[in-house]
Amino acid sequence: MNTFVPQINSFHALLIRYGSPVVPLETIVNDFFTHMKIEDANRRANKLDLPFPVFKSENTKKAKWMVNLVQLGAYLDQQSQIALQDHKAMNGEQYAH
Repeated sequence: MNTFVPQINSFHALLIRYGSPVVPLETIVNDFFTHMKIEDANRRANKLDLPFPVFKSENTKKAKWMVNLVQLGAYLDQQSQIALQDHKAMNGEQYAH
């Protein structure tokens, strides 16, 4: 017997969590990249060296870097798919749902 399990994608989960489609980079770093200091994240943002795109709402040094949750969600989904494939390869199909 197959049971229907509703799926929610990462973007919608992030939108529910933050209540906005755009969130400051600092918030994302604090919640998902706890190994990284915000100063390092800002440096990487200036070099466009983060694993997802960031932008500023204005072209000024004082403006904070922002993250579009559609793009962050896509990145997180991609990382999850890679982990799922690795898990299946190591443990077989029966363990990965």
